[in-house]
Amino acid sequence: MLDLRDQLPRIQLWLSAADVNAGSILQQLNLVQTLDASIARLGLYLDSRSSKLSGLIANASLSGQIDGGRVVLRDANTGAAASIVVTQGVLTAEPAERVKLDVAGTLESLPVTIAIRTAPAKDLVNPVLRVPFEIAVDAAESRLSLSGSLARDIAERDVELALKASGQRFDHLNKLLRVSLPPWGPWSAAGQFRMSRNGYEVKQLKLQVGSSELNGHGAFDTSGKRPRLDVALAAPLIQLEDFRTGSWSATESQAAPVTVKTKEVDPDALRKQASDASDQVQGLLSPGLLQQLNATLNVAVERVLSGRDQLGSGSLQARLENGRAEIGPVKIAMPGGSAQGSLSYVPGERDVQAALKLDVDKFDYGVLARRIKPESDMGGRFSVHVDVNSRAQRLSEILRHGSGQIDFSVWPENLKADVFDMWAVNVLVALLPTLDPDNVSKVNCAVGRFKLDNGKLNQQQLVIDTSQMRVMGTSSASFADETLQLRLQPQAKSAQFLSLAIPIEVRGTFTEFSVGPNPGDIFATMVRMATSIFWVPVKKLFEDKVPVDGRDVCGAR
Repeated sequence: MLDLRDQLPRIQLWLSAADVNAGSILQQLNLVQTLDASIARLGLYLDSRSSKLSGLIANASLSGQIDGGRVVLRDANTGAAASIVVTQGVLTAEPAERVKLDVAGTLESLPVTIAIRTAPAKDLVNPVLRVPFEIAVDAAESRLSLSGSLARDIAERDVELALKASGQRFDHLNKLLRVSLPPWGPWSAAGQFRMSRNGYEVKQLKLQVGSSELNGHGAFDTSGKRPRLDVALAAPLIQLEDFRTGSWSATESQAAPVTVKTKEVDPDALRKQASDASDQVQGLLSPGLLQQLNATLNVAVERVLSGRDQLGSGSLQARLENGRAEIGPVKIAMPGGSAQGSLSYVPGERDVQAALKLDVDKFDYGVLARRIKPESDMGGRFSVHVDVNSRAQRLSEILRHGSGQIDFSVWPENLKADVFDMWAVNVLVALLPTLDPDNVSKVNCAVGRFKLDNGKLNQQQLVIDTSQMRVMGTSSASFADETLQLRLQPQAKSAQFLSLAIPIEVRGTFTEFSVGPNPGDIFATMVRMATSIFWVPVKKLFEDKVPVDGRDVCGAR
């Protein structure tokens, strides 16, 4: 309708259309590169007054209604798509005000709302001006917003926008992202988002989870044969309370709960739970999945807090390259010591290959004990060295076919040796702590070195040393049939009268085993006790002196 009777002519336009290919129109206008958008039914109404043709746009009031449709966002390189089902949309544009489009629909069956804001209509028709752009997407109790300005010919230029995102918890995004995320939150992220022909990049990234902060950048390159994700983060502060996982699992299905009987964990249920969890991880990290993407992750943490206590610092590196996953080196530095480890995982069509390396150097386990039980007076240090590799059909069977080296050393503090001394030292000497509490025998160390050969654990060294005695051990175990054998032979550091140095044996399976002396060893011990009055004086004349502090086997703490 055109009304020319007044001094300012008036124009009104009603437009209705069905099955509109909006994506094709926007691509022809060079406003988008790859967007499939269809509108089931569109209604538009325009009302404007002006004495000049150019003023009709500037003074126009525009309103529109969208009923039904679909929007599909595609990556130009990989073809990956996200589809939004549109239920309704409202378009409004008042004179000298920004054009607004509000859309409601569903994404992965989750309700989603999209709000788009841009320049006033009179600026949009000016081919010289850039196009200001704001979009906010709300779904799964989270919000993503992008803002900035776009060149007219978007197909020929990069796009850089300010990014902001926030949400209540990561796991609210599980259905949307088709992954299982931990229940951490609230969270927020901000940075500069850049989209180019090669892919996507976020610079000046700031990620916050609770009170923990991480800064860095990330890039997702989709131009190659295999997409590549690179993320580097530096954290000035990590609060462990912000990263509690509860019963969360990286797999969607949760393992069956452990059966509890009279406050004791059912070992069979525990083993089944561990086996099921590892098999779920193997199914999640399939060869097809790991070969879809190459990725690197680097994280450096300056301070780690647990409540008000400062625990230390650390760093992590992880890589996914051509189907091979590597985590490490992972480094941890705490007031009680340091630890470093790495893990590699290569799934095949019929089996998986894994390798684990772990080095812990004189770590103060008292720090860990007090984190679990603040009133604990437990103290001491331990070192661990693990270098194991394996190939097996199932991840839960890695130890059954593993080979390598496992070593440990423990230096306890303030641990009395009463039990050990009563085992092998002269009865009178063992009773001295009762008469003279200041002269209590203490445990110096426990040292074990084992070689793992195709699931069989063979002991190279096993010793427990106290200030008055030393226990030497021989042991073997098989992860294939879950059997073990252990023999501990006590020996006083100096020859003793009335010494009950009876060897103790442990035999059976990992879950059912017997502990006790061998009948032959009991008889031999009784004979040795009866004859000690003859051989002990002679032995004392010629025996080598064993260090009270056990430095010959314990080494430096």
